[in-house]
Amino acid sequence: MFSRPRTLKTGLALMSVPFLLLLQGCSAGGDPMPATKVDVFVLDLSTSNDASAQLQRIQEDITNSLTEKALGVPKVTPEGEPVSGPVTTIFTFIVDAAPKAETFKLQTAADVRKLWGDEFATDSERNSKSWSQLSAEYSFYAKSILKTDYVFQKGSCVSDLDAKLKPKFMGDAKRGRIVNVLCNKAETLATNYRALLSYVLSEKAPATDIYGMLSKVDRLVTEVKKEDSSSVITVNIASDMQHETGDSRDTPGKLNSLKLESAASCSAGTSDREKEGLTFDTKATLRVTGIGNAKITAEYGNALIRYWQCYFPNAEIR
Repeated sequence: MFSRPRTLKTGLALMSVPFLLLLQGCSAGGDPMPATKVDVFVLDLSTSNDASAQLQRIQEDITNSLTEKALGVPKVTPEGEPVSGPVTTIFTFIVDAAPKAETFKLQTAADVRKLWGDEFATDSERNSKSWSQLSAEYSFYAKSILKTDYVFQKGSCVSDLDAKLKPKFMGDAKRGRIVNVLCNKAETLATNYRALLSYVLSEKAPATDIYGMLSKVDRLVTEVKKEDSSSVITVNIASDMQHETGDSRDTPGKLNSLKLESAASCSAGTSDREKEGLTFDTKATLRVTGIGNAKITAEYGNALIRYWQCYFPNAEIR
């Protein structure tokens, strides 16, 4: 069992307006960087939910967010790969009371946007190919960081990347600046990811505040869009989606009172959505994973899925 990192609230910086401002950023001139991608992950830590299994169900999405295209694809590659922006990855949780849940900023797009603007944007003849190589090298480090037994050493990162990038970037000063940005980014990811895993292992919630979490995500998405209207947001929720805090909104009592009937469950979902007044799924792609894997009867599970399908008609319910 891990203890909660003492630097969690300061070093990792909970969501705030100053942080959201970092989502923006642009090139001073030359080729622009595409819109920032913002991936928001929500993991259910309630005791009625298997958090480890839920984490595994979204691990592929997490890995893709943090590694494959973390630096983005600023220009169409010779292989025809479409453009995409750098990625900001945010992680929060479902606990017994939504305000108690920590919010982790695993990576931001700001450092990447600045690197592109400072070193690559005006070099139209070679920036696409050079950036592709950088992205591949950084992805290798990011994938290593996500391995449980990996220990990141910044000195090794600097010397290794410097050697690998020297044939492409002959100038020592430019190469040094690039290597420094990438290794700082990798070091931040390593620190934050380890702290996140420690939190997951140490935190248990006796109740499940689904609606509180949804309101929190709604505020988060609204702030992101307010600060950067062009951002492309994906919200990925890993939960059995059973709200159980002992109030009138508890889903087991609600759906059982409707005799688990599909049409009635759908109507309840539509009505409850109107009461809550949420809008984030109209501004972001929403995926919900794990409802069908809950330890519940098939009849109740079908009603629960139908409820959330009608609550979030545009979502991908997995």
